[in-house]
Amino acid sequence: MKTLWIHYATRFLRAFGASLLILALLVLVVETLLHLDDLLDAGPFGSALRGLLLDSLSSNLHYLLPVAAFTGALLVVGRAARAREMLAIRAAGLVPIVALLPILVIALPIGLSSLGLAESVGVRAARELVETSGLHAERIELRDGVVWYRSGRVIYSGRATGASGAQIRAVRVFERNASGRLLRSVQAARAERLSPEQWAFEDAVIRRFDPERPEAPPQITRAETITLALPSKRGLRLDKRELAALPLAALRSYAGELDAKGAGAVRVLLHSRLTLAAVALLFALFALALGLEAERQRSLALPALQGAGLLTGFLVLRERGAGIAFEIGGALWLLPWLLLAVFAALGALLLARAPR
Repeated sequence: MKTLWIHYATRFLRAFGASLLILALLVLVVETLLHLDDLLDAGPFGSALRGLLLDSLSSNLHYLLPVAAFTGALLVVGRAARAREMLAIRAAGLVPIVALLPILVIALPIGLSSLGLAESVGVRAARELVETSGLHAERIELRDGVVWYRSGRVIYSGRATGASGAQIRAVRVFERNASGRLLRSVQAARAERLSPEQWAFEDAVIRRFDPERPEAPPQITRAETITLALPSKRGLRLDKRELAALPLAALRSYAGELDAKGAGAVRVLLHSRLTLAAVALLFALFALALGLEAERQRSLALPALQGAGLLTGFLVLRERGAGIAFEIGGALWLLPWLLLAVFAALGALLLARAPR
């Protein structure tokens, strides 16, 4: 059995590497063709191409590894089934699914690598897209621990320094009136929470604005300490594109500071990203079940079409479901895990019906 495991593991790794290279080139070509008009009309070609590459890295990179795992596994299992290798394995008194276990074992670190790429390259690409998209009138830093909150008529941000979040530094606060005009801004080196709704700011610069005279310069004062009321119930300040530029740790911290709806929306993105670790394993399960069917059909055409349909259905439901759950919030953050469980059950059913 050990020899069989090494045999199929080696074949799978080779097929996976070749599939990954081909898929990456295919995605780049398709993205370029789909956005060719935008590239030609967007000014400097290099800048436009960079934007296209960043968009592709932030939205497609994390799916390349799972899809390559499916393609590689389907090719290996399907060819082995067509060549009657599964029949030979049964004749030796072995179980084909057990002989193919290395494919599922290798798919797990592939899934973890997919999550790692989403957290590193994907997050950096999304961050650069946000910073160059003109999403804000002012530049908002999207680094670990720096997030923006909205609480009533107050918008503020800071970098947490304490484990409990009771101390923050590099604080910026913007207070508006009922019509949205800026009344006061505060920049402070540090702030400390005195109570759920009271914060003490140190080394603060306060700018007061007259909303009736927007052309008038602000009144600037400095204070060693100033106390402000920031309601504890906070709403979602960042939009989906900005949240995509935050790593998992920052998303989790952000969700803990928001009201129920806002926290639910952030958790949808958090858990949707976490489930990436299991997507490659799910796709490999599909590939095993469909590849074994090639023994009956003597062809990989139908299993490949069925696999394409399953993968497309899963990815479309995953993206659309996450979008709907993000808008609704609440307990719908469980949706990515539920979808994964449903398709895993479907994959197990297909594998149980495959030739043994």
